[in-house]
Amino acid sequence: MIKPLISSYVDWEHPLRNGLVSLYAFNELTGNGVFDSVNNINGIINATRVNTVYGGAMSFNGTDSNIPLGTVDKFNFGEMTVVARIKTNTISSGTRQIFANSNSDGSVSRWTFEINRTAGKVSTLTNGATYILCTSATSLTTTKFHNVAFTRSGIDPSWTLKVYIDGKLDATASGSQALQANQPTTIGRLGSGNYHFFNGIIEHVRVYNRALSGMEINWLHNDPFPEFIHTRKIFPEIIPTPYTFKPQVIFFGA
Repeated sequence: MIKPLISSYVDWEHPLRNGLVSLYAFNELTGNGVFDSVNNINGIINATRVNTVYGGAMSFNGTDSNIPLGTVDKFNFGEMTVVARIKTNTISSGTRQIFANSNSDGSVSRWTFEINRTAGKVSTLTNGATYILCTSATSLTTTKFHNVAFTRSGIDPSWTLKVYIDGKLDATASGSQALQANQPTTIGRLGSGNYHFFNGIIEHVRVYNRALSGMEINWLHNDPFPEFIHTRKIFPEIIPTPYTFKPQVIFFGA
């Protein structure tokens, strides 16, 4: 995997652009902001820029690092997917948020995406009067990066949550919980709260307003930026035939 360059060619008609609301590649070179290449839902960095073998990333210290995005109308959806590539520094009980839409105490969480609610495992939660919780069977390690994802599908208030680890379906949970009001969204922290800070590195985050299929999530595991011309790989079983790549230039940061 090679991250998109600062100025890259993107195919806006690519199948995995369908329903894409935000893409945070964390590949900016300078400045105190992070750039969303889809809808300009940009954030302010309270984390540390680092380089990995694939390009830029964000390091979170587990104490106060986070990237607040605010209360975003475009995140006020039901069916959804979040995909991220992460490396955690901690495997112990004590929830650490990857990406969350929540009030300050977690009592109203439109969604959370987290690690270590159960030590080493990845969870997603839809919360309100009751809650639906889906937790992976697989535990992550501190020695490598993992591609993690969750989907939420259904019609309010009946939802099915799925957690994927490294491109494979790992856990499923269903239940009834009416979605709560849209809340502040933050990368690396519990929404507008001041705790559950992520400890580790996040390389990128994708957000969709639809539930991706297992095949699509596996595709993003193998090729995280398939719509960008210099990174794409062809998966004939997913791409419509004939499929013609239609690149246009996009400015991917500053």
